[in-house]
This record gives sequence, C-alpha cells and structure tokens, in this order.
Amino acid sequence: ATDAAVPIALAAATLSALWRCVVFDAKNCAHFLAAGGMESLLNLLQTCHPTLRPVLLSVTADILENPKTHLFFHEWRSAGCAPAAPAPVPAGTQGVTLVLNLWRTEEFKTGVVRGDGVIANATRPLAGTLDAAKPS
Repeated sequence: ATDAAVPIALAAATLSALWRCVVFDAKNCAHFLAAGGMESLLNLLQTCHPTLRPVLLSVTADILENPKTHLFFHEWRSAGCAPAAPAPVPAGTQGVTLVLNLWRTEEFKTGVVRGDGVIANATRPLAGTLDAAKPS
C-alpha cells in the first residue's frame, strides 16, 4: 500500500527548495524563468491539489515582485486539462484569470459575502460565513 499524501509532500518539499534556492537569487531566478519556470508554476497551479495552492501562489508572488518577471506571467496561456480533471480556467486563458478564478473559488468555499460586487465586511474582508460561525 502507498500513502496518497506522498506526492503532495514531495511537491511541497520541492516548492520549498525552489523558494529558498531560486526565488531570492537574481541569477537563479533568471535561469529558472528562461527555462520555462513561470509556465511550469502556472501549469502546476492550474492542476495541483488545493493544499499546494498557497505555497505555489506565494512562490509566484515572490517571483513577481521583480518587475522584469511580469512578462513571463502575462505571456502564459492555459493549455487546459485532461477531461477527468476540470481546470479552473479554459484553454487559452491568461495567468491573471487563473489567479482571479482561484480567488473566487476560495471566497465561495469560505462564504465571503459581497454586496453588488463590493466587499460587505470592510473590517474583516476575508471573513466569510464559515468564520462567523467560529467562536473568537
């Protein structure tokens, strides 16, 4: 018998190593991006297990702190997914749309309330109906 969490743990360890060794070193980051690293990150973000999304988004955000990396993000287009795994975005969609769709999915899962497209709770904008049910 194999542990189903092993691929997730391996991916998390790999992303942690990437974050430590590549993201904060300009030369390593440049090589990573030139080798298609941003494309790989976004492809993985599109298809990964939900528990890996926070780490992937953090790595991507840290890479994007450098304005020279923005072009790699904006050039990415979704290739779509296998029919068995529904993609958060259809084929040909940009990275911005992928990230916004993931944001909306998280808002829906936590029950974030919006009134006419505006955040309803200005003091705790990410507090959804699920957070309201928890004791403080």
